[in-house]
Amino acid sequence: MADWNKKWRIKIQNPNLFLLHSSYVSADTELLVCRPPFIYDNSTRSLVVVEGQSVKLACFAGGYPTPKIFWRKPNNPIFSMGNILKIPAIKKEDRGNYYCIAGNGVGNDTSRRISISVEFPPVITALQTSVGQAVLYDAYLECHVEANPQPAISWIYKGIEISNNQHYWISDSVTADDKTDKTVLPQCPFVCKD
Repeated sequence: MADWNKKWRIKIQNPNLFLLHSSYVSADTELLVCRPPFIYDNSTRSLVVVEGQSVKLACFAGGYPTPKIFWRKPNNPIFSMGNILKIPAIKKEDRGNYYCIAGNGVGNDTSRRISISVEFPPVITALQTSVGQAVLYDAYLECHVEANPQPAISWIYKGIEISNNQHYWISDSVTADDKTDKTVLPQCPFVCKD
């Protein structure tokens, strides 16, 4: 398609012009063929990076006229322009999908989704540092762990790892944002012995 964007010579012949030396009239004109934007395959697709690392996302587009490149995150306005998006020291909050959008005013804009997964060490949050409970009643201990990749979580009591048994019930749930909620329910007979 790009080969069409060049100068062409047009010749028009009029058979009624016998008096002139030439019966041809010619003019030069430029034919420009517009083409909607498209994103080249050598653009970034997805990345797995370590927190604190410098990240560079690349987006290359073709079409005529030459497309402009914009960057945005879902449900956010455009925050950068240009082929390269640099994140000097990526944080866990920077993980997620990024969109490179190419537009040139011909047809619809086109976009590419680039997923970034950020690996970071576990961050543990204990909702309560002290739990009081009456004798012969169950007590719940809970902590939230945020990490990528998903960590192995253990409960330790008096130097011994606790597992599910007649004295303890341990459960965990994982959310989409790399958080794990871990709950241990010490069963009353064990708690009462201590």
